[in-house]
Amino acid sequence: MKKLYFVLFQFIGLGLFAQALTTNPSPIVVDQPVTITVFVNSTDTDCNHFNNPTKVYMHAGIGDNSSPWGFAVVGNWGQDDGVGLMTDNGDGSWSITITPSTYFNLTTAQISQATKMGMVFRNEDGSQEFKDNGCQDFILDVVQSSSSVDNKDFEGVKMNYNSGFLKFNLRVSN
Repeated sequence: MKKLYFVLFQFIGLGLFAQALTTNPSPIVVDQPVTITVFVNSTDTDCNHFNNPTKVYMHAGIGDNSSPWGFAVVGNWGQDDGVGLMTDNGDGSWSITITPSTYFNLTTAQISQATKMGMVFRNEDGSQEFKDNGCQDFILDVVQSSSSVDNKDFEGVKMNYNSGFLKFNLRVSN
């Protein structure tokens, strides 16, 4: 029954709260494909916005709780070189699908220690960027396997609504 309420909340929440960034699945599993989608016309962040970009790039890193960018960074800021290039979905959103362990060329030790990913989005020449509220990098949780989602607390999950935001803690269990 708890899962049903959680799923209902998710679907209801999609209609009530606009989003700047989503991942599927969420949280990100380090050795599984994840689709990262950014909504370039979103006003759910108070920092920078795109102005009709022709290309959007993801500049991303992976690390641990002390340094979300600490293990590896992929992206060449200001270079239109295809590294981190996202796909235009035609609806104001852009997506990229990666498997973090291979995208960042992680070692076995790094895979077992990865807990965070940092992201910033930019246009092709880096003259426009898209960040989270307060001009902070987007920082997302990373887990080692999909089974580690069960009985794990995820703190600081944000759902933006207009100029304010709702912050809540989430616990997933069987």
